[in-house]
Amino acid sequence: IPDGATKTEKILNHSSLVFPELRSLLGRDKSEGKKLPYKTNQTIGGETVDIVVATKKGDFIVKFFDDVSFKTLDSFAQALSKSNKQIFRVLCVAKNYDEELQSNQLSSLMQKLSLKYNMDLIFEEDQGYSMLWIN
Repeated sequence: IPDGATKTEKILNHSSLVFPELRSLLGRDKSEGKKLPYKTNQTIGGETVDIVVATKKGDFIVKFFDDVSFKTLDSFAQALSKSNKQIFRVLCVAKNYDEELQSNQLSSLMQKLSLKYNMDLIFEEDQGYSMLWIN
């Protein structure tokens, strides 16, 4: 279970274990209490995102959703793409993804988005996270 007092801290702590680009921001000093530098509630391409961490490869973006459909993902992805920001990775963290996204059509749906960056779909569960799609 990822440590952290808030869902922001939990997803960032979990992500820094997975992505070297985030881990490198913590430096060699793995001392207790060292946290990733991040901004909250930033607007990118007209979409408000919950977390932005600036990395050498571009922005690491997290957006929390309640329910996600392909239409939701598509409009979110288009807005981010319009921003012309350098985006390293986007995590969509949701309590629920609709049936279409949980079907065997997921791969072709993700390709339809024509993303210029990596986007991961993550279930937010009571005891942590599980992956629906990792790019």
